[in-house]
Amino acid sequence: MQVNNAPKSIFAIGRLDAKGAVSEILGTSFLLPELGLFATCSHVINKNDQNLVLIRQNDFHTMDHFQEPLPERANTFPVTVKAIDPINDLCILQSDHPALRRTDSYDLVDASDVSVGQDIDLFGFPLALKGRLVLTYQKSHVSAKMMTKSQFSQTKNLVINLQSTPGQSGSPVYFTENGRVKLAGVLRGAYNSNGDKQGISLSGIDPETLHPITHVISAEYLKPLLK
Repeated sequence: MQVNNAPKSIFAIGRLDAKGAVSEILGTSFLLPELGLFATCSHVINKNDQNLVLIRQNDFHTMDHFQEPLPERANTFPVTVKAIDPINDLCILQSDHPALRRTDSYDLVDASDVSVGQDIDLFGFPLALKGRLVLTYQKSHVSAKMMTKSQFSQTKNLVINLQSTPGQSGSPVYFTENGRVKLAGVLRGAYNSNGDKQGISLSGIDPETLHPITHVISAEYLKPLLK
């Protein structure tokens, strides 16, 4: 993805209160190659799309723009859940809003096809859970591959050398190969030695996550949700 085009495809996720104002910011979502569909982590929305919206700052069209981090001055777009995979911590959102009836152009790939050492680009909203609405671009590289196990399955993860913070869960992780942009995966959250497999705590920053080890769920698990 071209860095300056990110505001067209990357959104914060939040909820509205009874007066229609943003009451909380939950994480990050991004446009998929399918019309009007967006992806995030299932733990970001807690399996609940009540009053759920995508959030984008007013007149924010390029990353070189000076952003206003106040959610009350942003545009909101209602979304609903199309499909959810709690085992792999992924969710597909959909919107009929004309401004969101778009697609993005990239390939969803299997983490098996992403090499350790691969440079990656990611976009998200660090500390968004604290009310900070600033879309941020970061670079890192794949430092390892690992499997996480649950009662029902094993899940492929990439590990990247980056300290992630609340608000970045759901961020897209891209890389470019032979001139083509590819989605390596979706940022799940920081490794937690306490065994929290659901990513970053929604209640605040867990001290156990203050380190540069972040897990990314393989993009391949999005494909069944798009059918």
